[in-house]
Amino acid sequence: MIRCHVLAIIALATAAPLESCSRSFGSDEVLDAASIAEQAFASQDAENFASARSETESRLGCVHDPLSALDVVRLHRLMALGAFLDGDEAKMKHAVAGMLTIDPDVRFPEELAPTGHKLDQIRAALVGEPRLPVGSADGPVLAAFADGWIEVNGAFAPRVATDVSATLQRLDNQGVVKETRYYWPGESLGDWESATGEVAAPVAAKASTAPRGPRTVAKAATEKPTKLKSAGAARPASETQAQIDRENRTARHIALLAGTGLGLAATGALYAFAATAEQNALDPEVPEPQAEVFRSQANGLTWGWIGTTVLAGGLATTLVVTW
Repeated sequence: MIRCHVLAIIALATAAPLESCSRSFGSDEVLDAASIAEQAFASQDAENFASARSETESRLGCVHDPLSALDVVRLHRLMALGAFLDGDEAKMKHAVAGMLTIDPDVRFPEELAPTGHKLDQIRAALVGEPRLPVGSADGPVLAAFADGWIEVNGAFAPRVATDVSATLQRLDNQGVVKETRYYWPGESLGDWESATGEVAAPVAAKASTAPRGPRTVAKAATEKPTKLKSAGAARPASETQAQIDRENRTARHIALLAGTGLGLAATGALYAFAATAEQNALDPEVPEPQAEVFRSQANGLTWGWIGTTVLAGGLATTLVVTW
């Protein structure tokens, strides 16, 4: 009975409208938590896996951007690992089927489910079974919304499957995510299920943005769990594009900060040298030939000072604008 209450609480947490979240999360942040859970699973650390899994589910309910095919595969993989630890074979099959719906060639990383592992056996058994095309299903019909639509596993679909778990995202007519849920077959869809059971045709707004269809995820979806690497190490293919963009943006900010600092230091040094050369040129005790040399030095250093000042100012402006 206690377990049922816990599962109910988790279900509510992962089905919360974005407006009720204390903050929203990017899909990269959801995958960050999933990666921590996978590392804990590979290390046989059940306690940290449970914590990271719960954090992933919580963030998923408050994600603010549409999930890509890679994101969906990674989420199904995590749910399959959780179902394995729970000893729930039905959910293992549903989650693995969700992975295969996106990528029929998907495999678990060796660190998570090596050949012969229960999950690998389930995957091998399901691979040979006929599957419905991506975007179609044979289960409950999804409700039609005047202000948007629901995507199933990253693509528009009018219904969910009877034997495949799914990520469900409700988007408005501008493609903005309003709510995200992880669906297990047999669960109630609530107000997301059609009251009449009739399949509604997609509205015009969907035609330009959905169905988006599958992406190529075969290599990335089988990549090892993300691990912390040194700055110069190659990125694993399982990282999302959002993560890569964030790292590149941080690297640019660091480069601009360093460039601005060096430019300001050079500006100060050149100004000091130019001022010293000018004082020497104006010294009445300095012979005229030597004074002429100092004047030339002062002019050259002054132009250098102006150039570095402009450069440092440009770098500082770029840093502020792109921050």
